[in-house]
Amino acid sequence: MNREIITKKFASFEETHKVDTFKLYGINVWPIIRIKVSLAVATKLTGFYSTSNQTQTVNKRHQPFSIIEKINDQVHNLKINLIQKYQKNKNKRLLYKTWTTHGWPSPTKKCDVVILTYPNRLIKYDSIYYHTLIDPLVEKLGRKKIPYVVWERSGSINPRIYQPSRISELLEIEFQDACKKFSVTYPSPSWFEDFASWAEKELGFAVHWENMIHMIRQIVAYSAIMQKWLAKTECKTVVTDCWYNIESMAAILAASRLGIRSIDFQHGLQGDGHFAYSSWKNTPAGGYALRPDRYWVWSRDEKNTLMDCNSDITSSESIMIGGNLWLNKWIHQSDPEIKKQIGKANQLTGNFSKVLLVTLQTGINLEDLLIPAIQDSPPDWLWLIRVHRQTMDAFDSYEKKYANLNHAGVNVSDATRLPLYTLFHIADIHITGYSTCAIEATAFHVPTILIHPSGKSAFQKYIDHNMMMYADRHDAILNAVDSLSRIDQSIRKESADNLLNAIEQEDKAIQWLVQ
Repeated sequence: MNREIITKKFASFEETHKVDTFKLYGINVWPIIRIKVSLAVATKLTGFYSTSNQTQTVNKRHQPFSIIEKINDQVHNLKINLIQKYQKNKNKRLLYKTWTTHGWPSPTKKCDVVILTYPNRLIKYDSIYYHTLIDPLVEKLGRKKIPYVVWERSGSINPRIYQPSRISELLEIEFQDACKKFSVTYPSPSWFEDFASWAEKELGFAVHWENMIHMIRQIVAYSAIMQKWLAKTECKTVVTDCWYNIESMAAILAASRLGIRSIDFQHGLQGDGHFAYSSWKNTPAGGYALRPDRYWVWSRDEKNTLMDCNSDITSSESIMIGGNLWLNKWIHQSDPEIKKQIGKANQLTGNFSKVLLVTLQTGINLEDLLIPAIQDSPPDWLWLIRVHRQTMDAFDSYEKKYANLNHAGVNVSDATRLPLYTLFHIADIHITGYSTCAIEATAFHVPTILIHPSGKSAFQKYIDHNMMMYADRHDAILNAVDSLSRIDQSIRKESADNLLNAIEQEDKAIQWLVQ
Protein backbone atom coordinates (compact mmCIF):
# COMPACT_ATOMS: atom_id res chain seq x y z
CA MET A 1 0.00 0.00 0.00
CA ASN A 2 1.59 3.27 -1.10
CA ARG A 3 1.28 6.73 0.39
CA GLU A 4 -1.29 7.94 -2.12
CA ILE A 5 -3.70 5.09 -1.35
CA ILE A 6 -3.31 5.67 2.39
CA THR A 7 -4.13 9.37 1.94
CA LYS A 8 -7.23 8.58 -0.12
CA LYS A 9 -8.46 6.13 2.51
CA PHE A 10 -8.06 8.69 5.27
CA ALA A 11 -9.87 11.31 3.18
CA SER A 12 -12.73 8.86 2.73
CA PHE A 13 -12.86 8.21 6.49
CA GLU A 14 -12.98 11.93 7.21
CA GLU A 15 -15.87 12.46 4.81
CA THR A 16 -18.01 9.88 6.64
CA HIS A 17 -16.98 10.50 10.26
CA LYS A 18 -17.13 13.56 12.52
CA VAL A 19 -13.39 13.84 13.00
CA ASP A 20 -13.85 17.52 13.88
CA THR A 21 -15.31 16.32 17.21
CA PHE A 22 -12.43 14.02 18.23
CA LYS A 23 -11.29 15.90 21.33
CA LEU A 24 -9.07 15.27 24.35
CA TYR A 25 -7.44 17.72 26.77
CA GLY A 26 -9.45 20.51 25.16
CA ILE A 27 -8.05 20.11 21.66
CA ASN A 28 -9.05 18.27 18.50
CA VAL A 29 -6.56 15.40 18.27
CA TRP A 30 -7.44 14.06 14.83
CA PRO A 31 -4.26 15.44 13.16
CA ILE A 32 -2.14 13.43 15.62
CA ILE A 33 -4.04 10.24 14.89
CA ARG A 34 -4.08 10.69 11.13
CA ILE A 35 -0.43 11.66 10.81
CA LYS A 36 1.04 9.06 13.12
CA VAL A 37 -0.98 6.14 11.80
CA SER A 38 -0.39 7.19 8.17
CA LEU A 39 3.33 7.46 8.82
CA ALA A 40 3.46 4.12 10.59
CA VAL A 41 1.59 2.33 7.79
CA ALA A 42 3.55 4.03 5.00
CA THR A 43 6.92 3.21 6.49
CA LYS A 44 5.86 -0.22 7.72
CA LEU A 45 6.94 0.47 11.27
CA THR A 46 5.78 -2.85 12.62
CA GLY A 47 5.21 -2.69 16.34
CA PHE A 48 4.80 1.11 16.32
CA TYR A 49 1.30 0.53 17.66
CA SER A 50 1.83 -3.06 18.72
CA THR A 51 -0.46 -4.80 21.18
CA SER A 52 0.48 -3.73 24.67
CA ASN A 53 1.57 -6.65 26.82
CA GLN A 54 3.20 -4.41 29.35
CA THR A 55 1.83 -4.54 32.86
CA GLN A 56 1.19 -1.40 34.83
CA THR A 57 3.95 -0.40 37.23
CA VAL A 58 2.74 -1.24 40.72
CA ASN A 59 3.76 0.63 43.82
CA LYS A 60 4.98 -2.22 46.00
CA ARG A 61 4.89 -0.19 49.19
CA HIS A 62 1.91 -1.58 51.14
CA GLN A 63 -1.20 0.51 51.48
CA PRO A 64 -1.28 2.35 54.86
CA PHE A 65 -3.76 0.87 57.34
CA SER A 66 -3.29 3.28 60.22
CA ILE A 67 -3.07 7.02 60.74
CA ILE A 68 0.63 6.67 61.65
CA GLU A 69 1.43 4.89 58.44
CA LYS A 70 -0.58 7.44 56.45
CA ILE A 71 1.52 10.22 57.98
CA ASN A 72 4.73 8.28 57.27
CA ASP A 73 3.57 7.80 53.71
CA GLN A 74 2.95 11.52 53.26
CA VAL A 75 6.37 12.35 54.73
CA HIS A 76 7.98 9.80 52.41
CA ASN A 77 6.27 11.31 49.33
CA LEU A 78 7.20 14.83 50.45
CA LYS A 79 10.86 13.83 50.71
CA ILE A 80 10.75 12.27 47.24
CA ASN A 81 9.15 15.41 45.77
CA LEU A 82 11.70 17.69 47.46
CA ILE A 83 14.60 15.55 46.20
CA GLN A 84 13.17 15.54 42.66
CA LYS A 85 12.56 19.30 42.75
CA TYR A 86 16.11 19.91 44.00
CA GLN A 87 17.56 17.64 41.30
CA LYS A 88 15.45 19.33 38.65
CA ASN A 89 16.61 22.81 39.70
CA LYS A 90 20.20 21.58 39.92
CA ASN A 91 19.95 20.14 36.41
CA LYS A 92 18.53 23.42 35.15
CA ARG A 93 21.37 25.41 36.72
CA LEU A 94 23.95 23.06 35.19
CA LEU A 95 22.24 23.29 31.82
CA TYR A 96 22.16 27.09 31.81
CA LYS A 97 25.83 27.07 32.84
CA THR A 98 26.59 24.78 29.89
CA TRP A 99 24.71 27.12 27.54
CA THR A 100 26.74 30.08 28.81
CA THR A 101 30.03 28.18 28.49
CA HIS A 102 29.34 27.14 24.88
CA GLY A 103 27.69 30.37 23.81
CA TRP A 104 24.35 28.71 23.10
CA PRO A 105 21.43 31.16 23.00
CA SER A 106 18.66 30.81 25.54
CA PRO A 107 15.43 29.36 24.12
CA THR A 108 13.49 32.18 25.75
CA LYS A 109 15.48 35.17 24.53
CA LYS A 110 13.46 38.07 23.11
CA CYS A 111 12.98 37.72 19.34
CA ASP A 112 10.54 38.07 16.44
CA VAL A 113 10.95 34.55 15.04
CA VAL A 114 11.34 31.16 16.74
CA ILE A 115 12.47 28.32 14.45
CA LEU A 116 12.11 24.67 15.49
CA THR A 117 14.37 22.22 13.69
CA TYR A 118 16.41 19.01 13.95
CA PRO A 119 20.14 18.39 13.29
CA ASN A 120 19.47 16.01 10.41
CA ARG A 121 20.46 18.28 7.54
CA LEU A 122 23.97 19.25 8.50
CA ILE A 123 26.92 19.38 6.14
CA LYS A 124 30.50 20.06 7.14
CA TYR A 125 32.36 23.04 5.78
CA ASP A 126 35.97 22.21 6.64
CA SER A 127 35.66 21.86 10.43
CA ILE A 128 32.31 23.59 11.04
CA TYR A 129 28.71 22.48 10.44
CA TYR A 130 26.01 24.22 8.41
CA HIS A 131 22.27 23.40 8.48
CA THR A 132 21.20 23.34 4.83
CA LEU A 133 17.51 24.01 5.45
CA ILE A 134 17.51 26.50 8.32
CA ASP A 135 20.84 28.35 8.10
CA PRO A 136 20.01 30.05 4.74
CA LEU A 137 16.84 31.38 6.39
CA VAL A 138 18.85 32.49 9.42
CA GLU A 139 21.22 34.38 7.11
CA LYS A 140 18.29 36.19 5.52
CA LEU A 141 16.85 37.13 8.91
CA GLY A 142 20.27 38.34 10.06
CA ARG A 143 20.73 40.60 7.05
CA LYS A 144 17.30 42.11 7.67
CA LYS A 145 18.21 42.56 11.35
CA ILE A 146 15.20 40.47 12.39
CA PRO A 147 15.91 38.88 15.81
CA TYR A 148 15.44 35.11 15.95
CA VAL A 149 16.25 32.02 17.99
CA VAL A 150 16.58 28.47 16.66
CA TRP A 151 15.30 25.66 18.87
CA GLU A 152 17.08 22.45 17.93
CA ARG A 153 15.74 19.10 19.11
CA SER A 154 17.75 15.89 19.62
CA GLY A 155 21.51 15.71 20.02
CA SER A 156 23.02 18.80 18.48
CA ILE A 157 26.31 18.57 16.60
CA ASN A 158 29.00 21.20 17.05
CA PRO A 159 30.74 23.47 16.14
CA ARG A 160 28.16 25.38 14.10
CA ILE A 161 28.28 28.42 11.85
CA TYR A 162 25.00 29.61 13.38
CA GLN A 163 24.54 28.34 16.91
CA PRO A 164 21.08 26.99 17.82
CA SER A 165 19.58 26.71 21.27
CA ARG A 166 19.65 23.08 22.37
CA ILE A 167 16.23 22.41 23.87
CA SER A 168 16.23 18.63 24.33
CA GLU A 169 17.69 18.56 27.82
CA LEU A 170 15.54 21.40 29.17
CA LEU A 171 12.44 19.94 27.53
CA GLU A 172 12.98 16.59 29.25
CA ILE A 173 13.75 18.22 32.62
CA GLU A 174 10.41 20.04 32.54
CA PHE A 175 8.49 17.19 30.91
CA GLN A 176 7.68 15.21 34.06
CA ASP A 177 6.12 18.20 35.80
CA ALA A 178 4.13 19.05 32.67
CA CYS A 179 2.80 15.49 32.46
CA LYS A 180 1.34 15.73 35.97
CA LYS A 181 -1.03 18.44 34.75
CA PHE A 182 -2.38 16.04 32.15
CA SER A 183 -2.46 12.94 34.30
CA VAL A 184 -6.13 12.17 33.68
CA THR A 185 -6.31 8.74 32.05
CA TYR A 186 -9.05 8.76 29.45
CA PRO A 187 -10.72 5.48 28.60
CA SER A 188 -10.86 4.63 24.92
CA PRO A 189 -13.56 6.90 23.42
CA SER A 190 -16.25 5.42 21.18
CA TRP A 191 -14.95 7.40 18.23
CA PHE A 192 -11.52 5.84 18.66
CA GLU A 193 -12.95 2.35 18.79
CA ASP A 194 -14.72 3.10 15.51
CA PHE A 195 -11.48 4.38 13.97
CA ALA A 196 -9.46 1.39 15.20
CA SER A 197 -11.97 -0.98 13.64
CA TRP A 198 -11.76 0.93 10.36
CA ALA A 199 -7.93 0.97 10.40
CA GLU A 200 -7.83 -2.79 10.96
CA LYS A 201 -10.16 -3.38 8.02
CA GLU A 202 -8.96 -0.76 5.52
CA LEU A 203 -5.27 -0.45 6.40
CA GLY A 204 -4.61 -3.90 7.84
CA PHE A 205 -3.11 -2.13 10.82
CA ALA A 206 -3.85 -2.52 14.52
CA VAL A 207 -4.08 0.77 16.41
CA HIS A 208 -4.15 0.63 20.22
CA TRP A 209 -5.43 3.29 22.57
CA GLU A 210 -2.59 2.87 25.10
CA ASN A 211 -0.05 3.93 22.52
CA MET A 212 -2.12 6.72 21.07
CA ILE A 213 -3.04 8.35 24.38
CA HIS A 214 0.65 8.24 25.38
CA MET A 215 1.59 10.21 22.25
CA ILE A 216 -1.25 12.69 22.69
CA ARG A 217 -0.20 13.34 26.31
CA GLN A 218 3.39 13.82 25.20
CA ILE A 219 2.42 16.45 22.63
CA VAL A 220 0.11 18.26 25.05
CA ALA A 221 2.78 18.27 27.78
CA TYR A 222 5.48 19.52 25.40
CA SER A 223 3.08 22.20 24.23
CA ALA A 224 2.52 23.46 27.78
CA ILE A 225 6.28 23.83 28.21
CA MET A 226 6.75 25.55 24.86
CA GLN A 227 3.86 27.88 25.56
CA LYS A 228 5.76 29.26 28.57
CA TRP A 229 8.92 29.63 26.49
CA LEU A 230 7.17 31.35 23.59
CA ALA A 231 5.45 33.80 25.92
CA LYS A 232 8.86 34.86 27.25
CA THR A 233 10.30 35.35 23.75
CA GLU A 234 7.42 37.68 22.75
CA CYS A 235 7.86 36.38 19.20
CA LYS A 236 5.52 37.04 16.27
CA THR A 237 6.13 33.85 14.31
CA VAL A 238 6.95 30.19 14.93
CA VAL A 239 8.56 28.32 12.01
CA THR A 240 8.78 24.51 11.87
CA ASP A 241 10.75 22.60 9.24
CA CYS A 242 8.35 19.64 9.37
CA TRP A 243 5.02 20.43 10.99
CA TYR A 244 3.94 16.84 11.68
CA ASN A 245 6.73 15.81 14.06
CA ILE A 246 5.77 15.46 17.71
CA GLU A 247 7.71 18.53 18.87
CA SER A 248 6.53 20.60 15.89
CA MET A 249 2.85 19.90 16.56
CA ALA A 250 3.46 20.82 20.20
CA ALA A 251 5.04 24.14 19.17
CA ILE A 252 2.21 24.89 16.72
CA LEU A 253 -0.38 24.17 19.43
CA ALA A 254 1.47 26.45 21.86
CA ALA A 255 1.63 29.22 19.24
CA SER A 256 -2.09 28.84 18.52
CA ARG A 257 -2.96 29.29 22.19
CA LEU A 258 -0.87 32.46 22.35
CA GLY A 259 -2.21 33.91 19.10
CA ILE A 260 1.20 33.57 17.42
CA ARG A 261 1.25 32.67 13.72
CA SER A 262 2.82 29.33 12.76
CA ILE A 263 4.51 28.57 9.45
CA ASP A 264 5.54 25.26 7.91
CA PHE A 265 8.87 25.69 6.07
CA GLN A 266 8.93 23.25 3.16
CA HIS A 267 11.55 20.58 3.76
CA GLY A 268 10.81 18.04 1.03
CA LEU A 269 8.29 16.54 -1.35
CA GLN A 270 4.65 17.38 -0.65
CA GLY A 271 2.27 16.68 -3.53
CA ASP A 272 -1.39 15.70 -3.70
CA GLY A 273 -0.74 12.24 -2.25
CA HIS A 274 1.04 13.33 0.93
CA PHE A 275 -0.95 12.51 4.07
CA ALA A 276 0.24 15.70 5.83
CA TYR A 277 -0.38 18.13 2.97
CA SER A 278 -3.46 16.99 1.09
CA SER A 279 -7.06 15.75 1.35
CA TRP A 280 -7.98 17.20 4.75
CA LYS A 281 -11.77 16.95 4.97
CA ASN A 282 -14.37 17.87 7.56
CA THR A 283 -12.09 20.44 9.21
CA PRO A 284 -13.51 22.20 12.29
CA ALA A 285 -14.42 25.88 12.11
CA GLY A 286 -11.26 27.89 12.63
CA GLY A 287 -9.05 24.97 11.64
CA TYR A 288 -6.96 22.55 13.67
CA ALA A 289 -4.79 24.06 16.41
CA LEU A 290 -2.20 21.36 15.63
CA ARG A 291 -1.76 22.36 11.98
CA PRO A 292 0.17 25.44 10.78
CA ASP A 293 -1.52 28.71 9.81
CA ARG A 294 0.77 29.36 6.85
CA TYR A 295 3.09 27.57 4.45
CA TRP A 296 6.41 28.59 2.90
CA VAL A 297 6.74 26.54 -0.32
CA TRP A 298 9.33 26.15 -3.05
CA SER A 299 7.30 26.74 -6.20
CA ARG A 300 3.98 27.52 -7.86
CA ASP A 301 3.33 23.79 -8.14
CA GLU A 302 3.37 23.30 -4.36
CA LYS A 303 1.18 26.36 -3.78
CA ASN A 304 -1.39 25.25 -6.35
CA THR A 305 -1.42 21.71 -4.94
CA LEU A 306 -2.02 22.92 -1.38
CA MET A 307 -4.87 25.14 -2.54
CA ASP A 308 -6.44 22.46 -4.76
CA CYS A 309 -6.15 19.55 -2.31
CA ASN A 310 -7.22 21.19 0.95
CA SER A 311 -10.65 22.81 1.13
CA ASP A 312 -9.77 24.46 4.44
CA ILE A 313 -6.95 26.52 2.85
CA THR A 314 -9.04 29.27 1.30
CA SER A 315 -6.62 32.21 1.24
CA SER A 316 -3.72 32.33 -1.20
CA GLU A 317 -2.11 34.82 1.20
CA SER A 318 -1.49 31.96 3.63
CA ILE A 319 0.97 30.36 1.18
CA MET A 320 4.20 32.07 0.14
CA ILE A 321 6.42 30.91 -2.72
CA GLY A 322 9.63 31.64 -0.83
CA GLY A 323 11.70 29.06 -2.69
CA ASN A 324 14.39 26.66 -1.59
CA LEU A 325 16.96 29.08 -0.16
CA TRP A 326 19.76 26.52 -0.01
CA LEU A 327 19.16 25.36 -3.58
CA ASN A 328 19.18 28.96 -4.86
CA LYS A 329 22.61 29.50 -3.30
CA TRP A 330 23.95 26.58 -5.34
CA ILE A 331 22.20 27.53 -8.56
CA HIS A 332 23.72 31.00 -8.42
CA GLN A 333 26.97 29.86 -6.77
CA SER A 334 26.82 32.85 -4.44
CA ASP A 335 29.27 31.49 -1.87
CA PRO A 336 33.03 30.91 -2.31
CA GLU A 337 32.74 27.64 -0.38
CA ILE A 338 30.16 26.41 -2.88
CA LYS A 339 32.51 27.04 -5.77
CA LYS A 340 35.22 25.15 -3.87
CA GLN A 341 32.94 22.13 -3.39
CA ILE A 342 31.95 22.10 -7.07
CA GLY A 343 35.63 22.07 -7.96
CA LYS A 344 36.11 18.95 -5.83
CA ALA A 345 33.22 17.23 -7.58
CA ASN A 346 34.58 18.01 -11.03
CA GLN A 347 37.71 16.05 -10.16
CA LEU A 348 35.63 12.87 -9.92
CA THR A 349 34.44 12.82 -13.51
CA GLY A 350 37.83 11.98 -15.09
CA ASN A 351 37.41 10.24 -18.46
CA PHE A 352 33.92 8.90 -17.78
CA SER A 353 31.47 9.48 -20.63
CA LYS A 354 28.40 9.68 -18.40
CA VAL A 355 27.76 10.48 -14.73
CA LEU A 356 24.76 8.87 -13.02
CA LEU A 357 23.83 9.98 -9.50
CA VAL A 358 21.80 7.50 -7.43
CA THR A 359 20.10 8.75 -4.24
CA LEU A 360 19.15 5.78 -2.08
CA GLN A 361 16.18 5.95 0.31
CA THR A 362 15.19 4.39 3.59
CA GLY A 363 12.58 1.69 3.86
CA ILE A 364 12.46 0.71 0.18
CA ASN A 365 14.52 -1.72 -1.90
CA LEU A 366 15.99 -0.22 -5.05
CA GLU A 367 18.89 -2.61 -5.43
CA ASP A 368 17.04 -5.43 -7.19
CA LEU A 369 16.84 -3.12 -10.21
CA LEU A 370 19.89 -0.99 -9.56
CA ILE A 371 22.60 -3.64 -9.16
CA PRO A 372 21.94 -5.52 -12.45
CA ALA A 373 21.71 -2.14 -14.23
CA ILE A 374 25.18 -1.22 -12.96
CA GLN A 375 26.58 -4.61 -13.92
CA ASP A 376 25.22 -4.34 -17.49
CA SER A 377 26.27 -0.71 -18.00
CA PRO A 378 29.31 0.45 -20.04
CA PRO A 379 32.58 0.57 -18.08
CA ASP A 380 33.01 4.29 -18.78
CA TRP A 381 29.87 5.25 -16.87
CA LEU A 382 30.40 6.75 -13.42
CA TRP A 383 27.84 5.61 -10.85
CA LEU A 384 27.70 7.89 -7.81
CA ILE A 385 25.81 5.93 -5.10
CA ARG A 386 24.65 8.26 -2.33
CA VAL A 387 23.72 6.56 0.95
CA HIS A 388 20.80 8.14 2.82
CA ARG A 389 21.80 10.03 5.96
CA GLN A 390 19.48 7.90 8.12
CA THR A 391 21.31 4.69 7.12
CA MET A 392 24.86 5.90 7.65
CA ASP A 393 25.41 3.24 10.30
CA ALA A 394 25.33 0.73 7.43
CA PHE A 395 27.67 2.76 5.19
CA ASP A 396 30.50 0.20 5.24
CA SER A 397 28.18 -2.58 4.10
CA TYR A 398 26.89 -0.42 1.24
CA GLU A 399 30.42 0.41 0.13
CA LYS A 400 31.49 -3.24 0.24
CA LYS A 401 28.40 -4.41 -1.63
CA TYR A 402 28.92 -2.01 -4.54
CA ALA A 403 32.67 -2.60 -4.61
CA ASN A 404 31.97 -6.29 -5.22
CA LEU A 405 30.16 -5.49 -8.46
CA ASN A 406 33.55 -5.18 -10.20
CA HIS A 407 32.53 -2.05 -12.07
CA ALA A 408 35.33 0.53 -12.20
CA GLY A 409 32.89 3.42 -12.23
CA VAL A 410 31.19 2.91 -8.86
CA ASN A 411 31.82 5.52 -6.16
CA VAL A 412 29.99 5.39 -2.82
CA SER A 413 32.37 7.32 -0.57
CA ASP A 414 32.59 10.66 -2.42
CA ALA A 415 28.94 10.49 -3.47
CA THR A 416 27.91 10.27 0.18
CA ARG A 417 30.49 12.67 1.60
CA LEU A 418 30.07 15.62 -0.78
CA PRO A 419 27.02 17.92 -0.56
CA LEU A 420 24.14 16.70 -2.72
CA TYR A 421 23.93 19.87 -4.80
CA THR A 422 27.63 19.56 -5.61
CA LEU A 423 26.85 16.27 -7.32
CA PHE A 424 23.98 17.73 -9.35
CA HIS A 425 26.49 20.08 -10.95
CA ILE A 426 28.31 17.10 -12.49
CA ALA A 427 25.49 14.57 -12.97
CA ASP A 428 24.00 13.78 -16.37
CA ILE A 429 21.19 11.61 -15.00
CA HIS A 430 19.66 11.19 -11.54
CA ILE A 431 18.14 7.89 -10.34
CA THR A 432 15.93 7.40 -7.26
CA GLY A 433 12.75 5.73 -6.01
CA TYR A 434 10.50 8.69 -5.22
CA SER A 435 12.81 11.03 -3.30
CA THR A 436 12.41 14.81 -3.21
CA CYS A 437 15.84 14.82 -4.82
CA ALA A 438 14.03 14.32 -8.13
CA ILE A 439 12.57 17.83 -7.79
CA GLU A 440 15.91 19.29 -6.77
CA ALA A 441 17.64 17.62 -9.72
CA THR A 442 15.19 19.35 -12.06
CA ALA A 443 16.39 22.72 -10.77
CA PHE A 444 19.89 21.81 -12.00
CA HIS A 445 18.49 20.70 -15.40
CA VAL A 446 19.22 17.07 -14.51
CA PRO A 447 16.49 14.56 -15.55
CA THR A 448 15.50 11.73 -13.21
CA ILE A 449 14.75 8.02 -13.64
CA LEU A 450 12.20 6.82 -11.05
CA ILE A 451 12.49 3.14 -10.13
CA HIS A 452 9.73 2.78 -7.55
CA PRO A 453 5.94 2.76 -8.23
CA SER A 454 5.38 5.65 -5.80
CA GLY A 455 7.71 7.75 -7.90
CA LYS A 456 5.55 7.25 -10.95
CA SER A 457 2.43 8.53 -9.17
CA ALA A 458 4.16 11.33 -7.27
CA PHE A 459 5.92 12.83 -10.29
CA GLN A 460 3.49 12.08 -13.12
CA LYS A 461 3.42 15.70 -14.31
CA TYR A 462 7.20 15.70 -14.66
CA ILE A 463 7.03 12.43 -16.57
CA ASP A 464 4.45 14.04 -18.86
CA HIS A 465 6.87 16.92 -19.49
CA ASN A 466 9.75 14.54 -20.32
CA MET A 467 11.93 15.57 -17.38
CA MET A 468 11.50 12.20 -15.67
CA MET A 469 10.93 8.60 -16.73
CA TYR A 470 9.69 5.56 -14.86
CA ALA A 471 11.57 2.25 -15.16
CA ASP A 472 10.46 -1.03 -13.60
CA ARG A 473 13.19 -3.27 -15.06
CA HIS A 474 16.96 -2.98 -14.99
CA ASP A 475 17.20 -2.89 -18.79
CA ALA A 476 14.54 -0.15 -18.82
CA ILE A 477 16.86 1.93 -16.60
CA LEU A 478 19.63 1.71 -19.21
CA ASN A 479 17.21 2.59 -22.01
CA ALA A 480 15.91 5.55 -20.00
CA VAL A 481 19.47 6.85 -19.57
CA ASP A 482 19.78 7.00 -23.35
CA SER A 483 16.34 8.61 -23.83
CA LEU A 484 16.75 11.28 -21.17
CA SER A 485 20.26 12.14 -22.37
CA ARG A 486 18.72 13.34 -25.63
CA ILE A 487 16.24 15.77 -24.03
CA ASP A 488 16.66 19.28 -25.39
CA GLN A 489 18.20 21.77 -22.96
CA SER A 490 15.35 24.22 -23.53
CA ILE A 491 12.88 21.69 -22.09
CA ARG A 492 15.11 21.20 -19.06
CA LYS A 493 15.38 24.95 -18.53
CA GLU A 494 11.62 25.43 -18.78
CA SER A 495 11.04 22.83 -16.06
CA ALA A 496 13.66 24.48 -13.84
CA ASP A 497 12.11 27.92 -14.32
CA ASN A 498 8.74 26.57 -13.15
CA LEU A 499 10.43 25.24 -10.03
CA LEU A 500 12.64 28.15 -8.99
CA ASN A 501 11.52 31.47 -7.60
CA ALA A 502 13.34 34.68 -8.41
CA ILE A 503 15.97 35.81 -5.91
CA GLU A 504 14.07 39.06 -5.31
CA GLN A 505 11.06 36.96 -4.20
CA GLU A 506 13.09 35.79 -1.21
CA ASP A 507 13.10 39.26 0.36
CA LYS A 508 9.34 39.53 -0.08
CA ALA A 509 8.94 36.13 1.58
CA ILE A 510 11.00 37.21 4.61
CA GLN A 511 8.76 40.23 5.13
CA TRP A 512 5.66 38.00 4.80
CA LEU A 513 7.14 35.70 7.44
CA VAL A 514 7.17 38.40 10.12
CA GLN A 515 4.42 40.82 9.06
